Amino acid sequence: MVGLVPYLLVLVLVLVLGVCYWRWRPEPPDPAVLARIAETQALFREGSRLLKEDGNWSDRHRARDIFSKLRRVDLGTYLAALSAIVREPALDHGAVVVALKVGRPGSEDVMLEALRRNRQIWLTEHYLNSGSPDLYHGAVKWVARRNCRMSTRPGGLGSAWGQF
Repeated sequence: MVGLVPYLLVLVLVLVLGVCYWRWRPEPPDPAVLARIAETQALFREGSRLLKEDGNWSDRHRARDIFSKLRRVDLGTYLAALSAIVREPALDHGAVVVALKVGRPGSEDVMLEALRRNRQIWLTEHYLNSGSPDLYHGAVKWVARRNCRMSTRPGGLGSAWGQF
């Protein structure tokens, strides 16, 4: 009987851990939520394809539709889609500019993450000139850490915060 005690303790421990895992296991992502995030990413990418090099729209009618749809997406879905784009190895520059133009309050941290992850000087210029105080200050900090010099001219790049 004494020899069985360690085996019984291990069995009880395994059962307890199994019940704990079963009870508190993470829920799988909701397919409907994942679909909304994918649809939102597709809107960002489509908007990106409609941007000209200077940050202005090539097809204003289609771009207005995308802009309006992105404005109506709930913020959680919007941030999840933008965050996924920012974390991709090859950053879709245009998608970040689209997010800048849409200018959803609450998205600034994700947009600054794009700068921290990708270290693109052109992105710093967009943020400095965007008209968003949060993006401006984040870009200023980024520039100061790298001992760079940048100039600002609000809206000078065709992409102003929250403006079509």
